[in-house]
Amino acid sequence: MNGIGDEGGVGLAVGLRVNTRLDTLLLTGHPASLRGSDADHEGLPIGNTGAEAIASALQDNAQSR
Repeated sequence: MNGIGDEGGVGLAVGLRVNTRLDTLLLTGHPASLRGSDADHEGLPIGNTGAEAIASALQDNAQSR
């Protein structure tokens, strides 16, 4: 439910690149998963930059195992 935006997505990706324990990452309820605007959810959604960073980090992590 945190609107972490692109900057937060990139920061999350840094940790995901070296993570050895995380099995599941749910972004349900994050503004990136919502359609339209909802006053109950503050902050910015993860945009293309953050999403691409997360996807790349997860892919790199999976290949290094």
